[in-house]
Amino acid sequence: TEWRVRNCVFRGNHAIKTSGGAMACFTSDALDHVFDCLFEENSTLESGNGGAYGVDNTNGDDAGVGFRNCVFRNNVAASSGGAVYSSRPSFFTDCAFKDNAAATCKEVYAFNAKYVRCVFENGEDTGTSYLVGSASFLFLDSVFRNCANCENLVYSDGGRDLGMTFERTAMTNNTCSSYVLRTANSKQTVTWRGCLVKDNEFSCLGWVHNCGYRFEGCTIANNAWTGSLTTYQGLPNEIVNSIFWGNTYKGDGNAVKMLTPSITSSVVETLEGAVACENAWVRAPGFVGNGDVHLRDGAFAREKGLMLDYCKGDFCVDLDGLPRRVNRRGVACAADALPDLGVYEAQAPIPATCLIYLK
Repeated sequence: TEWRVRNCVFRGNHAIKTSGGAMACFTSDALDHVFDCLFEENSTLESGNGGAYGVDNTNGDDAGVGFRNCVFRNNVAASSGGAVYSSRPSFFTDCAFKDNAAATCKEVYAFNAKYVRCVFENGEDTGTSYLVGSASFLFLDSVFRNCANCENLVYSDGGRDLGMTFERTAMTNNTCSSYVLRTANSKQTVTWRGCLVKDNEFSCLGWVHNCGYRFEGCTIANNAWTGSLTTYQGLPNEIVNSIFWGNTYKGDGNAVKMLTPSITSSVVETLEGAVACENAWVRAPGFVGNGDVHLRDGAFAREKGLMLDYCKGDFCVDLDGLPRRVNRRGVACAADALPDLGVYEAQAPIPATCLIYLK
């Protein structure tokens, strides 16, 4: 079974004691496609998941649901998934989620979810435990901004088919009472690749149980946290080609504090607790300044990175969509270029040093 919904507005619909305030699917083999739709002020009353869309009687091996270019705004679920609750593989492309609410998950709970160019904004004070939840996830070219009053931004109860990956994703100006990411029992490594985490307030960047973190080409800057960077037991953590700088640590220790991290070709504010370091610099990276974490011309962090997979090929880009590996002459994708550290690649030539000898 396959059905499509296109160019529709769902506003002010309500479901009583069931899931899906505006739309619901109760067949296990249906493949749903929803395009160019607005879901606004829908709800589930008394009980039920998914204020706008709900599926909760199937398992994760069933057919999936895909949303493209949809807006979910001010929907409310009595239980979980203020906008969407899906127990099936779910795909969201060019979607916006704003100010949805639920008892335990403000925006989306979706099994094996993939988010591409999605935006999450939420200033609602509902006291829910997390903003987005998933068994496994991929966030690509997505944004979390101005989200407040939730315990965790993202929660995963165990990475599966998609693993747990943030790629070219920005998290800015969010406030969490606990963690940016909370994971449990996945026995996998959470990958942060080309991500920006900036101007947030939280207890810890991550709470991990039986999993670890790997940061590649990330910038973690100007955040304020009260706990350690990551906490609880997990796999080894790694920091590669990344910048951790300008963070304010309000707890008992230093701003970068992970469980047994290895740090390679990165700028960090402290090496405390590191078990292995290679080209780990405690030195200002050379941000433009005034809150702008792009690298200025001649910045220390330019061309200091390793050639990892994310910066190989002619189509590898930074968070701005600009080419990686710009050499000292300003030539992109040059064979002699190494990537800059952090999430942004400086595009201008590196100023030459001129020495004058006087007799």
